Amino acid sequence: MKHLGIYALSLIWAYSGFSQGSKIGTAGAQFLKIGVEPRGVAMGGAYSAVASDITALYWNPAGIAQIEGQSLIFTDVEWFADIRNNFFGWVFPKGRLGNFGLSITALTMGKEDVTTVEKPEGTGLQWSANCIALALTYARRFLPEFSIGITAKLIQERIWDMGSIGPAFDFGTYLYPGVFGSLRAAFVIKNFGPDLCFSGGHLEEDILPKDYPSGTGPVGVELKPDEYPLPLCFRLGLAYDLFATPENRLTMALDLSHPNDGSEKVHTGLELLLRKMVALRVGYRYNPDIREYDPETMEEEKGFLKALEGPNFGCGIRSQTRNLRYEIGYAGEFKQRLGLQHRFALTMEFR
Repeated sequence: MKHLGIYALSLIWAYSGFSQGSKIGTAGAQFLKIGVEPRGVAMGGAYSAVASDITALYWNPAGIAQIEGQSLIFTDVEWFADIRNNFFGWVFPKGRLGNFGLSITALTMGKEDVTTVEKPEGTGLQWSANCIALALTYARRFLPEFSIGITAKLIQERIWDMGSIGPAFDFGTYLYPGVFGSLRAAFVIKNFGPDLCFSGGHLEEDILPKDYPSGTGPVGVELKPDEYPLPLCFRLGLAYDLFATPENRLTMALDLSHPNDGSEKVHTGLELLLRKMVALRVGYRYNPDIREYDPETMEEEKGFLKALEGPNFGCGIRSQTRNLRYEIGYAGEFKQRLGLQHRFALTMEFR
């Protein structure tokens, strides 16, 4: 109980200090905020204290400490405008040393023609953009009811022939005190790292100042764009099983999140597991950053329902053999005028 009280006080202190100020839309590397797998997204993002399998590689690195066998995950996110976001992860337990994980996130899009004022039909060149994050995760149970995890990431973003690259870190804790039934708690900080800046490509050019002496060649220069911060985010999560039997379970979850580029958000979700085979999930997110306007007066419409995103929904089909347990999962996420986005995943754990 003493450890639980210290843990709770530290989370309250960290959250109250971190939530000072908000800058909507000022962070880059936004692909890091796209939920890469369906289970957590279907629960509205209320997943920090639920993640105790390989999906924790994205949501809470401390969660992979609960994994007992080697695990794999493959996911595909059908984003809007023909953009895809794919994720691959691998967790391998090492006993008393702890558990290790490797993952890669890749956001890709098709190519488009390069146009100019002089050549509006195209110059014959094409451009594209992509974002990649390579990550190494480590987690360990320091007590039977308490785990800590950390993820080190290398992030790269490219637009045409210009790019930025830099490190980032995720920190997570997972607490299962065992004194309040099935109550679990989690504390996560995601995408902590230095600002990034684009360079190279079309930011480099040769210029010849007018006042240079004749016969002097051009001088190579590089335009210096503004640096941009990573989408740093703090999350506090709780989860509780409303009922649980050896084959059936109903889990309720709540996450509070505060990003550095937006307002505080509330995530809620439910997961119903039937006969250890079928999982049904639903979730909502309260997002004050949503802006809705009356089409006639163009005045902003306010209210609780206007800031409610969802419902997110999804399902999973689980099965297992003597040496393998796997799940095929799906989630649908409503993104207002951008429509319904789909996610698919295959997870496997080897015994």
